[in-house]
Amino acid sequence: MKVGAVIVGAGFGRRMGQAKANISLAGRPLFSYSLETFLTVGSIKQVVLVLQKKHFKFADKFISGQGVVLAEGGKTRKQSVLNGLNKIKSNLSYVLIHDCARPFVKKQTVLKVIKELKNYPAVIPGIKTKDTLRQIEGGLVKKTLERDNIFSIQTPQGFRKDLIKAAYKKYQRLRITDSAQLFEKTGHPVKVVEGDLFNFKLTYREDIDLAKAVEKYGKI
Repeated sequence: MKVGAVIVGAGFGRRMGQAKANISLAGRPLFSYSLETFLTVGSIKQVVLVLQKKHFKFADKFISGQGVVLAEGGKTRKQSVLNGLNKIKSNLSYVLIHDCARPFVKKQTVLKVIKELKNYPAVIPGIKTKDTLRQIEGGLVKKTLERDNIFSIQTPQGFRKDLIKAAYKKYQRLRITDSAQLFEKTGHPVKVVEGDLFNFKLTYREDIDLAKAVEKYGKI
């Protein structure tokens, strides 16, 4: 099974207060962590790293000699992902899409997604929510949600390449939060596999402190 991978790190980091490509953990850029993991997976034959063009030179010293392809990010995440997908080699039938803001993705999680891609056109990792969930309106509780079948969805998300590329081109104007939400519009099934608690996403500045603690104390 031949798979390509797209790591998306072109975000402007408005909620974070800095571009994701500029975030450093233990002297390493954020994208280098998940990149290192993907490069250890034998079935991944190509990795495309999506960054803003101004970060290409900075990235070169971390990807030199590893066969990683750079793709320029767009104004939106959808355009950045599509730019990355367009760089995937034609002979690769499957693709993983991963947020560089999830630096601690484990090889086991990647392998789970790839394994199920043999049976499903889309596979995503998720963890079952442990918290009680409530819908809030105007600062007041409207209702409590049933949590039995509620999952927090992570990346990498795996797809048949032809189907996800077609979805990105067809639904360019659709507002989404991840690639799987867009893929759902195609009517094809999306399989969920068990994710990992440490595969969390860095969204706010407080998340950087958490990531530094995880990196320092080796909790993964």
